[in-house]
Amino acid sequence: DNVLLVRTEDGFRPPQSTHADRGRLITELQDTLAGKGITAELGQAYSVFEGDKSRAHHAYFLATGSVTQPSADIVSVPINDLPQLAYTTPAIGRMMNRFALEARTRNFSLYLGNTENGAVHDLPRRN
Repeated sequence: DNVLLVRTEDGFRPPQSTHADRGRLITELQDTLAGKGITAELGQAYSVFEGDKSRAHHAYFLATGSVTQPSADIVSVPINDLPQLAYTTPAIGRMMNRFALEARTRNFSLYLGNTENGAVHDLPRRN
């Protein structure tokens, strides 16, 4: 019923990492999370989009996990509180608000597009 988020000076965001080799994305993301004291089992892709100006690709995954080493910047936020938070970017804000809505029904979808426009595709139901 909670989501792990990183508290930054610019607002909240999911834990994330930057990688040049997309072929090692999952492995490198898990290593980065472990380095932040988070154990996570990554599931299906949830949101994949390209930055309009940066042209950087962003990929976010559904996951289950926990904090193994507490950190001041990692916070556990109730899903119901997600719509009230300020996020680092409008795109992350829209993604987290969509997640809060979809978490109620456990019917998650996949967003593909850029930071402003894209399409939401239904995924198989997750229990």
